[in-house]
Amino acid sequence: MTGGAGSEECWSKTSDYFQISLLSQLRNFVNIEIGIAQWKRQNGQEMDWEAAREDTVAKMDAELPPDIEDEDGLTDLDLYSKVIGALVKAAHEQFDKNSSRETIVECPHGCEKSSDWFFWLFCTSAMFTLFLTGGIGFMVYILDYQSCDYVDLVQETQKQKKKKQAQAPK
Repeated sequence: MTGGAGSEECWSKTSDYFQISLLSQLRNFVNIEIGIAQWKRQNGQEMDWEAAREDTVAKMDAELPPDIEDEDGLTDLDLYSKVIGALVKAAHEQFDKNSSRETIVECPHGCEKSSDWFFWLFCTSAMFTLFLTGGIGFMVYILDYQSCDYVDLVQETQKQKKKKQAQAPK
């Protein structure tokens, strides 16, 4: 079995993908923590790295996956505490070591804010579709009605012609 869905190569590629994804998310987390520390420094506040770690661990603990997703109990508070502790420590060290780092002026993730844009886009699209469908249905009805009137008119005209021909002297 080579290269198939159940092969070692497939599992290796899947692992590679998640390793890259995990690494990029870990970098993002560290950068965001540094950004928070920079913002606090610019606004005359002191960064409490231990509180940041505890807050993140508490948020992750509140979002523990259900047993159906983590039936083997691979994720727990201890794991979160160790991983987040190491990441916050790395962010703290980077922040202390590289004070000349480019300052982040504003939060770069505006997409994290709640947005109803797609909801309203869907509603507008649905309304437009309903109006368009209704308009087309109405036009088909009118054209069909006119067609029936035309057929009635032609039939009436033919009847009158036959009547005139029958009444005409021979």
